[in-house]
Amino acid sequence: MARSKEFPKVEEHTHQRASKSMQPDDVCCLLFKQVQKPQNYTMCKAINIYDNKYRINVYTKHEEDGFIKQRIYDSYFVKVNETGSLEILMGEDSHVESKTKKHKMW
Repeated sequence: MARSKEFPKVEEHTHQRASKSMQPDDVCCLLFKQVQKPQNYTMCKAINIYDNKYRINVYTKHEEDGFIKQRIYDSYFVKVNETGSLEILMGEDSHVESKTKKHKMW
C-alpha cells in the first residue's frame, strides 16, 4: 500500500540509532583510544544521559589509612557521533585543572 500525504514516512535520526546500539563498555573503549588509562586504574563506567551523550567515570584505587580505597579519578561528558567516534565535551584532564583552578559558583 502506497503512503499518502496523510501518513508521511517517519524516519529515525541517525544519532538515535548510534546511541541505541552503543553499549557502555564500547564507550569506555572509545575513551581510552583518546585518553591514557591512569595509574592504578580499576574500572570505567559509562552512563547514557540522553540521546548519544554519556557520563563516563574512571575509577582508580589508592591506599589511605591502611585501607585500599576506590575513587573517581576523572569524569567525562562525551558525545558519540553518527560515525561512532567519541567527542569529549567536558572533563579532559579535569583532575589536573581542579587542583590549580578555583571554581566560582556565581
